[in-house]
Amino acid sequence: MKISPFLIFALLLITKTYSQETYKVTAKNGLNIRKESSLKSEIIGKIIFNTELETVKSDQKKEKIFDNNIPIEGEWVKIDLSQFNEIKTTISHGYIFNGFLKLQKPHIPVGYVANYDNLPKLKFEEISEKEFIKSNPITTTILPEIEKNDSHFTIKTKNDSFSFKNYKDHKGNEGWSGSEYMGYYPELAFHVVINSYTSGNLGFAELILIDDTTDNIFDIASIGDGAIAKPIPSPNKDYLIYYYNYIYEQKECFIALLKINPKERNNPKTYLTEHKSFDSKEWAIEEIRWSNNHTCLIKGYEEVYENKEWIKKFKYYKTEIE
Repeated sequence: MKISPFLIFALLLITKTYSQETYKVTAKNGLNIRKESSLKSEIIGKIIFNTELETVKSDQKKEKIFDNNIPIEGEWVKIDLSQFNEIKTTISHGYIFNGFLKLQKPHIPVGYVANYDNLPKLKFEEISEKEFIKSNPITTTILPEIEKNDSHFTIKTKNDSFSFKNYKDHKGNEGWSGSEYMGYYPELAFHVVINSYTSGNLGFAELILIDDTTDNIFDIASIGDGAIAKPIPSPNKDYLIYYYNYIYEQKECFIALLKINPKERNNPKTYLTEHKSFDSKEWAIEEIRWSNNHTCLIKGYEEVYENKEWIKKFKYYKTEIE
């Protein structure tokens, strides 16, 4: 399978991110960022309630702060200000009090190509358009109301809540960053979010699933620079199938199948596991459908230039999940 240098860079970036710890702000009125590690130091910004922060480093300067006459003990920690686009300052770091931070569960990465390479491949056979149309598409996600303001949106699970910065295109050389809420799988109890960001003039995106019952967060590894298409669960909810059309190729795609292990829901490392995959250099994907619990149908296409315009020529395929 071909892997671009952009993908290698993305994987390195993702690996670096997952080695870090993530915290959430618990101060209802927001958490002040100060220039130095002292309550007397200048306030240079504020982080709103429920915002997630990447790695923080303690200066081991312990202090006790009173919040509504309740003592809060903690340490001053140093944070990188580049993760907050709304904070305009010429300095690179600031300090916050970690008594108002909560350590988050680590994100669970799943769907790496290297793992799929060691597993059996999906096998496809061509079918008619009629057979494809006969299987009705199933709506798998809904769009419930969520809390949202000008800068963030918040997903509330049964036990917690998760805040994300709204997606924003900064125009020009500044790129884009932020997240978009893609919906909720009611039968799987998963929220779906796509995170997009730029780094070194390159753009990337990733799809994450948030378990509404356990608060576990699964990051489905991208195959290239963009996020994978939203996964489609099988009718009996044993599998999730998803695809990625290569951005720089007209008729190449990657299809992957994750196995859902219901008895392992409280063990995130074994709840979702790579099962099978398929790499096509003959067609990209327009649509995926399940016709039954073990049969998946594909509407594939190749773009061709005819009569002075690009058109899609469709073909149809199916695979049996063993």
